[in-house]
Amino acid sequence: MASFPFDRRFLVGLYLLLRQLQLSIDRSYGSTWESLVNYFAERTPIQNVLNRLKNANVVDMDQYSDEAVEQPKFDTRLFSRLMKQKGCLSEKELLFVYRKLKVVYLLFGDKDPPDHEHLVRLRLDLAHAEDLIRNRLDKKLIKNKCCVEHFNQNEILDCKSLDELVGNGWL
Repeated sequence: MASFPFDRRFLVGLYLLLRQLQLSIDRSYGSTWESLVNYFAERTPIQNVLNRLKNANVVDMDQYSDEAVEQPKFDTRLFSRLMKQKGCLSEKELLFVYRKLKVVYLLFGDKDPPDHEHLVRLRLDLAHAEDLIRNRLDKKLIKNKCCVEHFNQNEILDCKSLDELVGNGWL
C-alpha cells in the first residue's frame, strides 16, 4: 500500500482544520446553516486544502463516491510500522480525509442545510479523520493546540485561530 509524506506543519494544520470543522458542526445545532457557512467563509479555504491533498496522490480521488470510501481502521499488528511513518498517510487514509473534506466543501456551497442525521454522520467521520491525522503527528507538535476556535464556541474557552496555532502559510 502506498504511503504519502506530508510536512509536519501541514499535517498540524489539517488536524486542526478537521477538529475545527467537527466541533463547529457539533455546535451548529440551534443556529442557522447560513451562519455556519459564513463562519467558514472567513477562514481557511477548504478548496486549498483539497488541492494540497489531491496533489500528493497519483490516484484521482474525485472518481470515488463517498459510499465507496471506507473508514480506515487502525490495525494493531501494524502499530510499530505505523509509528515509523509519522508524517505519512496511506492511500486509503488520504482518500478518506479528502472525501470527507470534499463533502464539507460541497455542503458549504449549498444554500439548503443537510438533514440532521447526515450532519451527525459527517461529524463522526470528521472526528475519525482527525484521529487519523493526530496519530501521524508527534504529541509534542500538537501539545497545547487542541483549543482551536470554532463556531458557537463557549466564550470562557481560550481558543485560538488556526493561523495562530500553526502559523500563516501552512498550506
